[in-house]
Amino acid sequence: MEGVIIIAIIWIGIYAIIRTSQRYKERTMLIRNGINPMEYDKKKDEDFISRFWKEHNLKIGLLALNIGLALIIANFIIAFGEDKIYRLKDELYFGLVFFFGGIALVISFFLEHNMAKRKEEIKEVSKQIEELKDKEEK
Repeated sequence: MEGVIIIAIIWIGIYAIIRTSQRYKERTMLIRNGINPMEYDKKKDEDFISRFWKEHNLKIGLLALNIGLALIIANFIIAFGEDKIYRLKDELYFGLVFFFGGIALVISFFLEHNMAKRKEEIKEVSKQIEELKDKEEK
């Protein structure tokens, strides 16, 4: 057990050294290009946080909704079911939660896929409109 902890500490140390040197190189390149590293880091963090929530709101919402639905259905099945079902109530809860959670993630995937297609179509149409405007101006 102690050997595992020592190996983990060594790997974490190696990672920290490599990450620090990479960060130093990145900051040096930003300064050479005339960009303030503090503003760049702040903007990068804000972009990541906003992009994360924009991309995952639908997935988290559908997952929570379907898990709640699974728990309600499990309660109804147990309340109105036979004695045999009551003995399997723990398995029923876990099974339904994972089943409806999986359904939520599949639905989320298809909805996000369709939304991405529509965004690409909108970009293409807006490019075509810009090209037409440029031709009219000439």
